[in-house]
Amino acid sequence: MIFTSHKINKVNLICFCLAIAWVVAFTEVRPAAASAGERGPEPAGQWSLTLFNGIHTDRTIGRATFNIPGSFNDHYFHGLALSRGMGELRQHFSWEVEGTAAWHRDRRSGVRQDYQEFTAAALVRYHNLPWNHLLPTTVAAGNGLSYATRSPQIEADLNAGRSRHLLNYLALELAVAPPRFAGVELVYRIHHRSGVFGLFGGVRGASDFYLLGLRYRF
Repeated sequence: MIFTSHKINKVNLICFCLAIAWVVAFTEVRPAAASAGERGPEPAGQWSLTLFNGIHTDRTIGRATFNIPGSFNDHYFHGLALSRGMGELRQHFSWEVEGTAAWHRDRRSGVRQDYQEFTAAALVRYHNLPWNHLLPTTVAAGNGLSYATRSPQIEADLNAGRSRHLLNYLALELAVAPPRFAGVELVYRIHHRSGVFGLFGGVRGASDFYLLGLRYRF
């Protein structure tokens, strides 16, 4: 099943309304930080578990990042990520390492492919967003490797029949933490697998997934 642009707009509107409802229901107003440079409360712990679910989009990562219209495909992603904070890089930034195990279900017309994907990545996270005294929010970007137990058909279809098990992995993430639920975050992520312009076995194509996740820090 492929969503039209009209249906995509409906999906975007529903996601926006759910995000607003989340903020209204679970945010409590806090006093502003004592100084503009104050980073705010630290996460509940160094470790975190995130449960992800998502869907494939035919948008490139640039188009996906800026929400330029495209189509969704009947290829679904279900994953569990384990992360560990490694410390601060400089003021307002921290870094972490993450491993993910995911199950893919490709149910496009004429295709039925199930496979697993494993990623290992390092992420850099920025903490000092201006509204953090109301709703703690971070943004992160990460890079690493992705291994698929089968060569993904959806990547081959988008890349003139070419893909491979091991490719580069890139993650872009937005996470919000409702103050009334210590250690819990709602996560939106773009999950990108690519050959980095042919660096990985001549693969020049990519696959992109929109993911929503629930994270628990401990």
